Amino acid sequence: MSISVAELSRQFGLSTATGPLAAEKTLPVNQTLAPLLGSSGLRRGSSLSVTGTGSLSLAIALAAQASSEGYWCTVLGLPGLGLGAVSDLGVDLERLVCVPDPGQDWLRVLSILVESVDLLIVRPPGVPPPAQLNRLSAKLREREAVLIAMSSWPGSDTRLNVVDQTWHGLENGHGRLSRRNLRVRAEGRGGARDSIASVWLPNRGGGISAAVAVDSDSVGTATATAGMTGVGTVTVSTTTVAASTVAAGTVSAATVAASKRTSRRHPRILP
Repeated sequence: MSISVAELSRQFGLSTATGPLAAEKTLPVNQTLAPLLGSSGLRRGSSLSVTGTGSLSLAIALAAQASSEGYWCTVLGLPGLGLGAVSDLGVDLERLVCVPDPGQDWLRVLSILVESVDLLIVRPPGVPPPAQLNRLSAKLREREAVLIAMSSWPGSDTRLNVVDQTWHGLENGHGRLSRRNLRVRAEGRGGARDSIASVWLPNRGGGISAAVAVDSDSVGTATATAGMTGVGTVTVSTTTVAASTVAAGTVSAATVAASKRTSRRHPRILP
């Protein structure tokens, strides 16, 4: 049995790519990131590539505002996604479809989801053949969806590359990581050409904010690995589409709310 848009709609309550402001030509984005895009939002029908250390956090942050305003988003090919940190960045988990391991038919699954959601984040296992890439690009324009690829995606309208990251909070070799500064370079047809922005991602509250300058609480750089979980994921194969929640890792609304209250001191981390 093949996967169809109708099956996705029945399983997950998805409709075609029409959010609450479907007549708009852009999807909303956190205004901290708007200068990187050369506009106030993510242009419908476009594709972006996001690369470098910290690219997952940046990709999720790009989607957060649209998700919080009611648009459907999907994450494809990220089996270890930490949904607590995703929620901290502002993504509405009730309007997020996770496809952790689409397998060899990942491009076909992606093509189907383009017809069902407004914004897609994908970590592609390879580069699509030119003919399939052209068909996918045409479908993005037709459905007015936005694709964020965590790779050097061919033909991207905007390319965002994290060129540097610095963790803050460690003092004299001890303490807690409190926030991370990312320097992001934007290039391409759809963005602010050859510009660089500095952002806190996460900031002390676990979210995102502009970084004007590096202040004195940094004494060096550090790397950290976030805890990963497959909470509330949607499993997609070539023969069936089924939603599955990992009982041992279920995140309830109360748990998310409690974690948000503590995240100001100890923000959860995405790579």
